[in-house]
Amino acid sequence: MYDTLDKDVSNEDGNQDILSSCDRENAFNANPTIEEKNTCKKLLRNLFSCNDPNSVKFMKCCSDLYIWLYFEIKKYSLSNDIIKNIFKLTNLRKDQVPKPKYCDYFSFNDNLHKPEELIKLRIFNDNIDKFQNLLINTDYSKNCFFKRYFYECVNTYIDLNGQFCSEDKKDISSNKDTCKILRDFSFLYTTFRQMANSKGYELPDLYSSKPYHVVSCTSEVTNLESSSTDSNNSDKSIQRSVPTAIGTMAAIPPFLALIYRFTPVGTMFRSKNKKSVNVFNHLDEEIEKDLFYPRSKNGIMNSSNERYSVAYEPV
Repeated sequence: MYDTLDKDVSNEDGNQDILSSCDRENAFNANPTIEEKNTCKKLLRNLFSCNDPNSVKFMKCCSDLYIWLYFEIKKYSLSNDIIKNIFKLTNLRKDQVPKPKYCDYFSFNDNLHKPEELIKLRIFNDNIDKFQNLLINTDYSKNCFFKRYFYECVNTYIDLNGQFCSEDKKDISSNKDTCKILRDFSFLYTTFRQMANSKGYELPDLYSSKPYHVVSCTSEVTNLESSSTDSNNSDKSIQRSVPTAIGTMAAIPPFLALIYRFTPVGTMFRSKNKKSVNVFNHLDEEIEKDLFYPRSKNGIMNSSNERYSVAYEPV
């Protein structure tokens, strides 16, 4: 979860001798700013935390770390060279026995088109097992927001695949990494859609020549506001402000929270009225709590019966 990855480094964290290297200029080949030092320590702490002999847990941790890192880089305008240098600092533990396994350097800023949209697809790709479990749960599979997420992903796939991954473009060097994510999504989503259809649940296919229309989840938003108010009154101990969170989203599992937690991606899901925020801590990995987010005044979803394209513009 983002909270774990983004929490400040404390003296209780391990590997203090390595973390302290972030305070030295030679770690950056320049005089580091406070933000760069803090990001360096967080990233190193997270890289050490992802070290796990279980390959599945290791890969999942790295996937979450890369998404957190993208927004950390964006927030502080950090250069890729600085991030690469930080990844190299883990080599200071290379002689440890047993030899630790650290996430390889990867950045959504490197050689990828429209990274914030690709993040949506990567989250699906990296959590296919959890999405399959969600499909079995009627409460979630019938949820408007749950369904809308897939329409958004399919529209993203259609858009990017058409722009960068046609037969004459897919092998271009600058397109290869983008097309790899799209191919993975196509394979996993096709199987997932077949499973959904077998349960009587309709999802869009990937072969439309135009983006699908995505309806507003108006009634769910109304119910959500009521639930949010009740929760705010009943348990203020779990409420905290998240100024950058946007887009009212309900019944989304923790692993999806990443894409609704940040303004850049969240703008694709936001609606127009700003509300209070309730964020539940200690969420079960498999989905037990609802997350409530404020609605941004800049969004364009409304309560009419108009239908919206992927950008939520009336069509």
